[in-house]
Amino acid sequence: MKKIQEYQKRCFKEYNKDIGYPDKNVFLQGTPIQPLVPVQTVTGKILVVGDYPTAKMATIDKIKNVPVSNSDGPLIDEIYYKGNQLHENLMAKDLQECMFDEIGIKYEDCWMTNLVKVYLFTAADVRKYKELGKEVVQTRNKFTTYAKKSLKWLNEEIEICNPELIITLGAGPAQHLIKTTKARSITLLDGLLRSYEVNGEKYPVISLPHPRILSRKKNKSWMKLFDKRICDAAKESLTTLRASNGKEKQVEVEAEAE
Repeated sequence: MKKIQEYQKRCFKEYNKDIGYPDKNVFLQGTPIQPLVPVQTVTGKILVVGDYPTAKMATIDKIKNVPVSNSDGPLIDEIYYKGNQLHENLMAKDLQECMFDEIGIKYEDCWMTNLVKVYLFTAADVRKYKELGKEVVQTRNKFTTYAKKSLKWLNEEIEICNPELIITLGAGPAQHLIKTTKARSITLLDGLLRSYEVNGEKYPVISLPHPRILSRKKNKSWMKLFDKRICDAAKESLTTLRASNGKEKQVEVEAEAE
């Protein structure tokens, strides 16, 4: 617990400067862009890695979906008022219902985090802010730069969590953990077992589509691919991993008995 708290404090304090995030970028009313440190920190089980955080949105002067403040944590459910209606960002619900239920995982058994830990302004965000009389720098186009600088922070989380399995969500985290090209990273969202090494220790990894894709009913191609191929591959990977872990624990028990 102490290591987790120390990491959270240091990440919150040092992360933005460490990755070179622009100081001038603040939300519309002046709220600082803050790193979303992990708040669900289950150790020894599954570590889930998203790409980067969303932000809380509002409708301002009839302009919809204006980012106005930091989310409360990575990959969690949030319900809040947008200025004209309630908004539900049900990331945990989408993860469980669209993905985890299918492959045999419980959300509450996971350490939840993002590779890049701050909100990244898109070109559309920049245009909306300009209409509202405020300037911000686009940062979404620097995801790759920030991701590379964020790996050391993720590696530290992995060492603290010591997961049996790492699950990456979407092409961005897959690209940087599997160390491949942006173009090929999409093909890695297949549920097959691979590995990621941190300081000589190898951790099993499977890469899956982001739940935002699977929860959009209009994206039928990804839904069909997940249902027909990716889901089965992920379940098989989990079965293989659990069987392997069971054998290792049995060997340890026998060794202790001797």
